[in-house]
Amino acid sequence: MGIKEMEPLRIKEETGDTLEVCVSQKSTPEIWERKVHELVHKSGMSMEEAERYLAATPIALELFYDIDRGLFAVEEEAGECTEIFNPYTGKEIPNDNLGKKEEKTPRKRLDEILGELEEMNSELREIWERIDFSMIDSERLENARDLIDEALAELHSIGDEE
Repeated sequence: MGIKEMEPLRIKEETGDTLEVCVSQKSTPEIWERKVHELVHKSGMSMEEAERYLAATPIALELFYDIDRGLFAVEEEAGECTEIFNPYTGKEIPNDNLGKKEEKTPRKRLDEILGELEEMNSELREIWERIDFSMIDSERLENARDLIDEALAELHSIGDEE
């Protein structure tokens, strides 16, 4: 069997190599805590429902191998709906599952940012009222601040044309 030329990394419509990972409070406490938080605060589950679901449901990861750099994984669902970036190079991996990228105008980006801020609003209020900030809370507040800065920059770039 001869050595064939390898094509560059690309996410194709069919599923690639996958691996299911079971997380638990004991073996993967950081992932467990963050995933339970996500299920409670983003999916509306109760703490008990989230823990029961996570204990019974493995997380499907799609595996990628960048020659000369190494192996990395991304949750399988992400490859179906969002851009994926190679952690070794920082470059976006072409993704056949996504439609052609539409150019973002400042107005479109501003609308995206406002949507993200609206989603964060109630969560940020809750954090603010508690005043007892965890590292996760501090990250969320920092992300919100960055989005606000970006929204202001987009507003300034729109100018009088819109």
